Amino acid sequence: NHNHIKKQASTMTTLSWTEEASSAIVELRNDANLEADFVICTVSNPKKSPEMVLASPDHAGRGGRDKIEAILASGDVDDQVMTGAFLATAIDERGSVVSTRRKYIHVLWVGPSVGVMVKGKVNSMSGAFRDKFPGCALYLQLMGDLDDIKEAKLETDLLACGGAHKPTRYDFSNKTLVASSTPSSSPVKAPAPAPEPEAAGEEEEAEPEPAAAEEEAAAEEEE
Repeated sequence: NHNHIKKQASTMTTLSWTEEASSAIVELRNDANLEADFVICTVSNPKKSPEMVLASPDHAGRGGRDKIEAILASGDVDDQVMTGAFLATAIDERGSVVSTRRKYIHVLWVGPSVGVMVKGKVNSMSGAFRDKFPGCALYLQLMGDLDDIKEAKLETDLLACGGAHKPTRYDFSNKTLVASSTPSSSPVKAPAPAPEPEAAGEEEEAEPEPAAAEEEAAAEEEE
């Protein structure tokens, strides 16, 4: 009986991922890819052999935080357990140089209609859900509530954990993101300011008047 309990506990933490789900996560973490900034996977068969699947083609790609919130708020996934991540662009403006950094936020969603047994299983597997998303700036567990995924709350939490290298702001639409081969940062020079127009009334340097030249010509004729 003791061995049976140990075996049951070990299988509860086993989590597999379909090839499609794994590929979507790789694309999300690819710094040179500007066409993916979120992925959200669904737990298939959570009671026996939990497997992470992409339940729909539009559960990965472009859309970021807004897309994940729309999926979770739709009411269609109230009985689902889902996990994934989205990208936020940290923007640091220092004079004429603007740096962008990729920050990932992990999400674990447990819908409000999920049963007690599955909720307990999810708690025992929290580490397995995170393993596929190492190094995220935040790890969110949303128990049927979306308050922690709102932009204002996210920005506050991200700035609080930024330490000495706090960015100026965050862009959750990722429109300012620059493709980069470096892992986390992409400095770009801001465009130079346009030259200021000359002040009104400022006189240009006058050309020498021709009077002296005329006098010199007249003197030559007299000679």
